[in-house]
Amino acid sequence: MSKRKILFISEFHQLSTGFAKMAKYILSGLTKKGNVEVAELATYTNNINPAIKNIPWKVYGARPDNDIEAKQYGGEGGGNANEYGKFRFLQAMQEFKPDILVTFKDPWMTTQWIQYERIIENVIWLDEPCVDGEPSPSDWIPLFKVPDHLVAYSQYAKDRFIEQFKIEPIDVIRPGVDCKIFSPKDKKATLKK
Repeated sequence: MSKRKILFISEFHQLSTGFAKMAKYILSGLTKKGNVEVAELATYTNNINPAIKNIPWKVYGARPDNDIEAKQYGGEGGGNANEYGKFRFLQAMQEFKPDILVTFKDPWMTTQWIQYERIIENVIWLDEPCVDGEPSPSDWIPLFKVPDHLVAYSQYAKDRFIEQFKIEPIDVIRPGVDCKIFSPKDKKATLKK
């Protein structure tokens, strides 16, 4: 049996943002398990970034690599949707041929345009949109109903989905803490400092 393929769309995992850090840990963990093949469609980078050369999974940079792509990138229907992956989405889907599409981002970043791409019809789509305030825009409600599985990243977000949008996410997946960085300290040693 061949490995299932997961295309992960988020901010480039080497950045210092919350989405990027989540992407880094999830992609690294999935790669280490070895039972799936992963690729990353990374916003805020391009394919000529030297940082993507030694990564153990395929990275598709969302930004254009040259002037010709830049003209396409800014063309009709471009704008912010291209910054968040629309420009490279079809290429990544056609080359990588994922079984599962995972999106970790703000709702307005990708859901608006992914839902119109016919190429995702045979792909399972799991979306973990960022909902961290209230009220959220009511025009987001249709966006939350498009993915096959909706995941909340906190109990607060799950409550917003249920109370405001009348949508029940399948689960809560909380961002983890790196215990090598954040761990209890010896009280006596800390007080001496």
